Order: sequence, then structure tokens, then C-alpha cells
Amino acid sequence: MAKSKAENLDDVLALARVRRQSGMLTIEHTQGGRVEEGELYLDAGQPVYARVGQLVGQDALNWLSKWRNVYFTITTGDPKQPVSAPVTEIAMTEPLFPPLYHTLHHQMITAPQD
Repeated sequence: MAKSKAENLDDVLALARVRRQSGMLTIEHTQGGRVEEGELYLDAGQPVYARVGQLVGQDALNWLSKWRNVYFTITTGDPKQPVSAPVTEIAMTEPLFPPLYHTLHHQMITAPQD
């Protein structure tokens, strides 16, 4: 499957949400000559699980959201998380999105108040 390019994860999630896509989103970027890859599992356009390196859940999504000039693929189908994931992470019943996404987006656009 060919990789698509986006400015950031925000753009990719907006597209997945509009299309109500379910499946695995693989995302990667290169920084300092090193390639990093992460994955998000989507259910009807909503992230239900995120993983990058040793990070999972909220921490993984926060890290992925910092990436710029990303490449991604979406493999549509049943968004099952990996069997090797910790039970506490794959047992999420509430989607990470929109509450997690909106919190993250709000943090990115709101300057801290002194």
C-alpha cells in the first residue's frame, strides 16, 4: 500500500474522522536521519489505541501529535489492538477521540496563562 503524506497527525485524524474509517493507521516521520513509526487503531474515525516505541495510550498520542511532515497508511478493517499490548491499554472502552484529541488540540492552541 502506498504511503500518503500529511503536515501532521491532526490532518490525518481529521480525514479519518470525516471518512469514519476503522482499522490501523501507521504513521512515520524522520528526524535527524532516524525514522520513527507509530500506530493508531481507529474505530469509525475515532482513535481507540495508540502505540509508538515503548509509549502506549495517551502518552503515545501526545508524542505522535508532535511529529511534522508525516507519512501514513490506513489499513481498513476491524481495529483490533495487538495481542502483545498490556491488558489495561487494550481494554479501553471509551475512544481516545474526541475527548483526548480535543484536550490535546486545546493544549496546542491555548497559551499558558501567567
